[in-house]
Amino acid sequence: MPAFVRLYQAIYGLPRHLGQHSGGMIISQNKLSSFVPLENASMPGRVVAQWDKDDCEDLGIVKSICSGSG
Repeated sequence: MPAFVRLYQAIYGLPRHLGQHSGGMIISQNKLSSFVPLENASMPGRVVAQWDKDDCEDLGIVKSICSGSG
């Protein structure tokens, strides 16, 4: 049982799942990949930042959140 408790403590607070916000955009003057880890998105030709919006905000990275359609 102690191994289970250690495992629980190690993963407590981690996100349950990761998702992509299709309406968000990060604006950067320099090459974004030089300071934010990127990965291929599920949509061909698109990439997503591996940091969430709160991390970007904490670091002062300008972001634009689009809501609605069009």
